[in-house]
Amino acid sequence: MIKTLIKKCNNNVIESITVTGHANAGKFGNDLICAGVTAIMIGALNALELLADKSVNLKVLDNEMIIKVLKKEDLELQRMLLFIKIQLQTIEVQYPKNLKIMEE
Repeated sequence: MIKTLIKKCNNNVIESITVTGHANAGKFGNDLICAGVTAIMIGALNALELLADKSVNLKVLDNEMIIKVLKKEDLELQRMLLFIKIQLQTIEVQYPKNLKIMEE
């Protein structure tokens, strides 16, 4: 299962998004859910690197992608993070056994 943890401040501002795991919805290289989540996250990381490089810390590790917010007051960045959250939720609704989003 792919697990996504979205951490927020008291005022509902996103502080970080962490995605880990594998969907296990198909053979390696043929898992469409994993491919969808990966496409969302890689596209998001590329866009954030181009548009908000000074406002975020981005990490791609073995089986883990992390977006850490450095400038929480950046409203444009918060909109981009909400966009990522909504895209992931769209997959979670269709495939709840393969993707779980947690917020804290």
